[in-house]
Amino acid sequence: MRERSVVVSLCRRREVLQSRSRKRVCRAVGVVGAIVLLVSAATAFAASNATYTYDALGRLTKVVYTDGSRTSTVTYNYDAAGNRTSVVSTSPS
Repeated sequence: MRERSVVVSLCRRREVLQSRSRKRVCRAVGVVGAIVLLVSAATAFAASNATYTYDALGRLTKVVYTDGSRTSTVTYNYDAAGNRTSVVSTSPS
């Protein structure tokens, strides 16, 4: 059985992309065309999933990794000038 993932964007557009590595990548595009959420859903041939979240300026703000039983998160923070000020990583839970 083939796994299927669909992300509905803020504009109600659905986008499902398949990469050559047999992983599906879905993205949600905001009202000004910026990617606000990117989900990489693994097929049966890959070991884990990753969800990427971006802010309105297109900066990566969070990555959540899961392998079905454990989850770890990496959070990125920025100052007013857009410089990354910190990266916070949690251990798998």
